[in-house]
Amino acid sequence: MKQIALLLLASAFTTLTLAQKAVAPPDGEYSDPTGLSGTYYPTTTLPYGATKKVCSLVKIDYNAEENSVTLYSMKGETDPSVLYMMDYHKYARDNFGVSQFKAGDFNIFTVEPGVLILGAYEWAPEDYPGYVKGMMIADTSVMKPVILVKDESMKNKYTHADAIRIIGEKGTLSEVHNTLRFAENIQVPSIGALTQDRELVRRSIELMKVKWAESPEPTNFVACYIHSEEWGTVQYGSIQGVHKVTFSDEVLAIMLFKDPNNGICYY
Repeated sequence: MKQIALLLLASAFTTLTLAQKAVAPPDGEYSDPTGLSGTYYPTTTLPYGATKKVCSLVKIDYNAEENSVTLYSMKGETDPSVLYMMDYHKYARDNFGVSQFKAGDFNIFTVEPGVLILGAYEWAPEDYPGYVKGMMIADTSVMKPVILVKDESMKNKYTHADAIRIIGEKGTLSEVHNTLRFAENIQVPSIGALTQDRELVRRSIELMKVKWAESPEPTNFVACYIHSEEWGTVQYGSIQGVHKVTFSDEVLAIMLFKDPNNGICYY
């Protein structure tokens, strides 16, 4: 995978000013049926490499066969940045329209037609304002996120604060959709005949609430059913070394929950 040539570490960003010289824009024109390819303009300062110069525009070439985007940043560039849509990102694209291309810590997300965001993200700490489980935020220690627009007149529509917010939102969506991808392949146990015993279901729910009283599960509870077709006998081992065993009748109760922070169901 080619190195991301145009990205700087945070220490280098502090030396950039608006008066800095822009590198010569790249040659070539790119297009594809999806509309992803084309010429994009940074809405905030986009540095180029370790030269402390900036990019006035970038050109993106989307390769549908390889599920990649090549990002050209200056004229005569011999090693342009290439980001790939990993196989585990295709589920989000195909089911939710969230397109993500990645190379190392760096990501390109589609924001809206003709608008992309380039940046990095990380897990939010629990003391982050508005924190919820699974939340992502911009990782500005890697790079300051930058929004790219095809229509140059839209450069003033987005601020740097928007870029920080959007890369966090897109990163969070990516994690949620990847979890859904796993969940879709998990086979939930089937409903057994004992589910018809409503008193048994009720008692199972009460037992769950007592057992997990100190956890969030009771508040996330959605439904319960019994997986077992009939009562089973379970052996529990010897009692106080007298080599006798205890037996208990047992059924398997399935509890369904829904995480209020991301809408994901689990059991």
